[in-house]
Amino acid sequence: MASPFHPQLACAEEKFISSFLQGPEAVQAFYLFWSGLQANFSKAVQEERVDKDTLELALQVAPRVEIIVKQFLEIHKEAKSLALSLRDNLDLGAPLSPSRKSGRLPVISTFF
Repeated sequence: MASPFHPQLACAEEKFISSFLQGPEAVQAFYLFWSGLQANFSKAVQEERVDKDTLELALQVAPRVEIIVKQFLEIHKEAKSLALSLRDNLDLGAPLSPSRKSGRLPVISTFF
């Protein structure tokens, strides 16, 4: 009998990447999917209802999902830091033409 976990584990990495690209609601949906999968899988392992092939797949997929999630979180953290730094460095009171005194280009609009 094929394990019900096999297809879920097989698509987990792609599902996370897809959810990240779709936005916060999709990431939340992935979190719920992954948390449920982990809980159900752990229970099935305790009850010895997981075959060797599925267990091996889980032992391969889980660390890869962890690595992907950590890297995306690091990218998100860095992007947020850069955006905050950019915002802090913008001169929001600049005129619409370059300042002759500073030689800096004006800030026309911000996205914050």
